[in-house]
Amino acid sequence: MRYKNFKIKNYKAISKELTIDLSPRLIPLIGINECGKTTILQAIFCFDEENDDLYEGSHISNRFNLYEPSDNGPTEITAVIECTREELDLVYEEMKADSGLEIQDDFVETDGQITITRILNGKSHYISSLNFYEPSEEEEKPYDEEITSNICSCIIQNCPAIIYSDDFNDRPPSFIDFKSNSQSGNFEWKEIFKRIAKEAGVEEPFNNIFEVDERRQQTVLSRIASHINQRITDEWLRFSENAKDLFKIELRVKNTPTEQGIKIQINDRVQDNDNYFDLSDRSKGFIWHYNFIMKTLFNSKPFKQERETIFLLDEPGSYLHVSVQALLCKKLKEISEKEGVVIYSTHSSSLLDIKYIPSNNILIVDKESNTSAIQAIPITKKKTATRKSDHLQPLYEALRIPHIQTSEIKNHPIICVEGISDLYAIKSFCDLPENAVVIPGANAASIVDTIQHLIAWGANYVALWDNDREGEKEYERAKKTFGEGESHKFLLLPAPSKTEGKRRMEEMFSSQTISSLKDLLGMEKDTSYEALIRTLHFIDQEKKSLIIKKSLDTQTKKIFSLLSRNIKEAFK
Repeated sequence: MRYKNFKIKNYKAISKELTIDLSPRLIPLIGINECGKTTILQAIFCFDEENDDLYEGSHISNRFNLYEPSDNGPTEITAVIECTREELDLVYEEMKADSGLEIQDDFVETDGQITITRILNGKSHYISSLNFYEPSEEEEKPYDEEITSNICSCIIQNCPAIIYSDDFNDRPPSFIDFKSNSQSGNFEWKEIFKRIAKEAGVEEPFNNIFEVDERRQQTVLSRIASHINQRITDEWLRFSENAKDLFKIELRVKNTPTEQGIKIQINDRVQDNDNYFDLSDRSKGFIWHYNFIMKTLFNSKPFKQERETIFLLDEPGSYLHVSVQALLCKKLKEISEKEGVVIYSTHSSSLLDIKYIPSNNILIVDKESNTSAIQAIPITKKKTATRKSDHLQPLYEALRIPHIQTSEIKNHPIICVEGISDLYAIKSFCDLPENAVVIPGANAASIVDTIQHLIAWGANYVALWDNDREGEKEYERAKKTFGEGESHKFLLLPAPSKTEGKRRMEEMFSSQTISSLKDLLGMEKDTSYEALIRTLHFIDQEKKSLIIKKSLDTQTKKIFSLLSRNIKEAFK
C-alpha cells in the first residue's frame, strides 16, 4: 500500500481544498515566512492518529483558522491510497485476529485505490470510500462509525509511516528513560533505539536488556552501538570533507531503583586518549547530523518489513553552511529514491539544486490576497510579477532573491537555452566546456531578455535556439537588437541539411536512439520526450553514461558532436 496524494481542507488557513500529489517523491515547498509551508506539513502529519500525542499534540489542537473566526466545518485530511484486493484481505485478517470481531469482507471490489478521510471535529474518526459491509434486510445499518474508523486505522497502519521533524535542531537526550511511559520526546527516542536493535539483529525484545546479566547487556549494547556508528560515521564523512573517523557512540545501561535506561556518550579519541562527552556537549553541526540520521534512517514508527516512510521536513539544514546544504540536497534525493517520499519546506536556493530537484517538483506556497487562504501552486503554473524570462523566475520571486545568483555563475561559460528539457539534453549528450552553466529559459523569446543581463555582467555566454520557425524568429531579433558585435555568440541547432529542413532539440535524436533509451530505462513506448529526457538526467551518473553509450546510434552521435563543436567555437 502507498499514498498517492493528500487533500487538506479547513486546517488552519487551508480553507479551500488543497492537494499534494506524491508521485514526484521529492517535493520542495517554497515561499516567504508565514505563507503556510509548515501548515501543509502539519496537516499531512495529522492524518495518522498514531501521531496525535507527538509534539504535545499541538498539530491537532491548534488546527483552527485564526483569520476567519467563524466555523467553516470540520477539518478533513483525505488520502488516496493505492492498494490491491489481496492487501486489503490481509488487513482484514489482521484486524479480525486483533479484535475478535467477525467482520464481513464482501465489500465492493476496488479499482486499485481507496480513499480514506480523517475528520477532526471534537471526536476524530475515519470514513472511507470502501463499502465495508452490505447490511441484510433485517439490519438497520452497516458497521457503526467506530468499527469503520477502526478498519481505516488498520489500513493506515499498513501504509507508509508519516514522520515530521522541525529542522533537527532539538538537543537529543544523553539518557533514554525506559521506565517512563510518557509520550514525549523520550518516547520517540525509545522507539528509535528499538528499531536500531531490530536492524542490528538483537533477537529478544529490547526492554529485556534490563533483566539479563551485565555481560549480556554489554554484548547487546555493543552490537547496537556498532550498527549506529557504521551508519552515522559513513554519513558524517559524506557531509564533511575534512571530517575524520575519530568519534564513536558508546552505550551503557543505567539501572537503579529510580532510573532504568540507556546512557549515550561520544568517545572522541585524540592521540590514543579516550575523551567522553554527552551529546549536548557537541557542536550544533554534529547534533543536527545525529538527529537527521537517527530520525530519517531509524525513524520511530513501528517497524514493518518493506514499509516506506513519508518524511515531512520543516526547514532541514537551515543552520548548515551553504556548502553542506548542497550535500544535503543530494542526500534528500537519495532518501526519496530508497526510503520514501520527502516533502520539505525551505528558503534556501542551495536545497533547490536542479541537478537533483526537477523544477516541476517545486510547489510555491502563498496566500490568496482576498481570502488569506493557503494555496500550493506548481512552479509551472505560477504567474510571475513581470514577463516570464526564465522557467525558474517564479522560484526567485517566491524566495525574494535576485533573479540569478550572478556572483556564482558570471565567471563560468554560460549557455542559454529555450527550456528545461533543452538543459537536460545538452548536459547529457554534449561535450561542453569545463564548468559550463546552462540557463534554461521559459521559451524562445525569453533568451533575448536574458542576454541583456549577460552583456551587463560581462559574461562569457552562448545563446542557443531551436532551429524552427519560433527559434529562427528570436535568433534574428537578437541579432537585430544587440548587433553584429554579439551575434557571433548566437546559435541555432544544426539543421538536417544546409538547404532545407528545421530541427528542434527533440529532433536531434533518431527514432532508434529514443527507442533504445526507453527500453534501457524501462519506460513505456508512449512515454513523452520530456519525461524520458528528465528521467535520464536525474539517474546515477555511472548508470547514465552506460545507458547513453548503449543507446546512441551513429546519426545521433554525429549531430550532437556537431552541436558541441559549434558551442565551443562560439565561446572562442
